[in-house]
Amino acid sequence: MTVQCRINRIFDKPLKPFLVLSPRELQICEGIVLGKSSTAISLELGIAQSTVDTYRRRAYVKLNISSQNELFSLCIQALEDDMQFRTEHFHSQVFYTF
Repeated sequence: MTVQCRINRIFDKPLKPFLVLSPRELQICEGIVLGKSSTAISLELGIAQSTVDTYRRRAYVKLNISSQNELFSLCIQALEDDMQFRTEHFHSQVFYTF
């Protein structure tokens, strides 16, 4: 699975802890994680750069983080937790027949 696909997995159907974010906050966080600048995100979404910065601040408050590095760490943790859940769920669904 590519990095782009994994990032999309976080934000398309939000994983914990991203469930607390609004759809627009999710879009902003996704852009940040994909390495886009506030200017690029604003142009892509058709909103002012100051609006992007406002959504970023709101998302950071909701996620209880203060930096882009912490956002990346949350993404990595969310993916690891999701992968562990899926693995455990898969193994609990396996039925052995003899």
